[in-house]
Amino acid sequence: MLDLRLLPVAAGAWIGSALGWAGTGWAVAASCACALIALSVGIVRALGPLQLFGAVLLIALAWASVAGARAAEAPLAMWTRTAGAVQVTLTGTVRGVTPLREGRYLCNLQVDAAALTGNPLVRTREKASITVSAAPPGRGARVRIDARVSGENGRVSGRAYGAPKLVSMSTGGQVRGALSHRLSAMGERAGSLAAGMLLGDRSRMSPDLLADMRASSLTHLTAVSGLHMGHVLAFALLVAAPAGRRGSVVAALALMGAYVLLVGPSGSVIRAATMATASLCGHFLARPHASVACWSIAITLATLITPQISLDLGFVLSASVTLALSLFVDPTGRALEDIGVPRLVATPLAVAVVAQAASTPLVVLVTSGIPPLGILANLLAAPLVAPAMLGGVIVAVSPALPDLFTAAAALPFEAIAAIASLTAVPHWRIPWPQGTAGAVLAALALLAWGYLVAYQRPVLTLQAAIRRARLAGYTRASEKGGGG
Repeated sequence: MLDLRLLPVAAGAWIGSALGWAGTGWAVAASCACALIALSVGIVRALGPLQLFGAVLLIALAWASVAGARAAEAPLAMWTRTAGAVQVTLTGTVRGVTPLREGRYLCNLQVDAAALTGNPLVRTREKASITVSAAPPGRGARVRIDARVSGENGRVSGRAYGAPKLVSMSTGGQVRGALSHRLSAMGERAGSLAAGMLLGDRSRMSPDLLADMRASSLTHLTAVSGLHMGHVLAFALLVAAPAGRRGSVVAALALMGAYVLLVGPSGSVIRAATMATASLCGHFLARPHASVACWSIAITLATLITPQISLDLGFVLSASVTLALSLFVDPTGRALEDIGVPRLVATPLAVAVVAQAASTPLVVLVTSGIPPLGILANLLAAPLVAPAMLGGVIVAVSPALPDLFTAAAALPFEAIAAIASLTAVPHWRIPWPQGTAGAVLAALALLAWGYLVAYQRPVLTLQAAIRRARLAGYTRASEKGGGG
């Protein structure tokens, strides 16, 4: 039985953070009162339809005020909201680099200081996406960029005037660079994909490979999230099993913390880390695992601590897919088994179908059409992820390995890249409106599909039709056998 009691709290926190960061907030005192009322209504008492609506509304108002107050302290968002495009000097930490066409790169920057031309530096905590014409330093580097930026809905983007200037490199960035260099021993394509899958570093991936991964719905493999965190925690719990339940949990938390410092706190990493921490705390206390409750705790904490993350596409995509997997994988798998799909195939097929469906409303926001081969690509790539990550880790941390082992470790990555290339048919897409209208239409279709799967009425009807057809076939066969 799913525990959904914390779900309205998370929903209210998420909605409130998004509204507050994108717009303006309300009085903090009133928001605190609303938060107390909402928590008492949403957690202590059993939720009816009206109480559920009230809880979500009140928590949304509470978090919107807090997020609005935080957004008011963000000079980039304020400047772009009032003056449109402005010329600024940004100082911050590189959180991600994505190669673009024609030698350009998209640099995701965690800004900690900004200054309008001719004005003193102002301290801030904001994110900005800046297009640069020269390869920026790796993730974890502290850089200074002169750029012209504009903003919309709390998101700041722009184009740099020159190459980023390196200020310093963090220890995590240096370690990540050294590991990425060792992974290059597997070859250009396999090594760059390994750096993306293990470290979240896509700066070395070619634009063609990135395009193939995007078109085949495999981009999530290069965005460190719950899939990667799950492998890390499983490895830690397995190795530390002799230390007992609590000892293994402590070891897993330590390894997870080190991994987060290594890959950097992106939106999907924050969501995965907070959810994994909640799950491990439940394991430490010998409580049964509750995925939806862990998800709710993760969303609430993440949006409270960093409200701007509520509008981050990576965070939204990761959180939406994770919730959908928690809610719909089991009923979808049972529905597939009921219509004759073997269990060995039904479970991974259910995971691929649910993940693809949950990500579609967000994907159509930025792309046109739906890739029909995305489910097939994920089914083919799923068994390769674990051996790829294990082999990649061994190559990254070992100072010297035989060439034969390095070549063998590269095979899963080459296979994943080949799957992406084969299933990324450029013009083979299901027509679908792009933008907000397409996202709303896809969301409505997803809700209808979830309702049908949850109640299984069409599934039961299909089951009955299949049984009748089988019974009719058996009857005809027996009649022929008896007549012969």
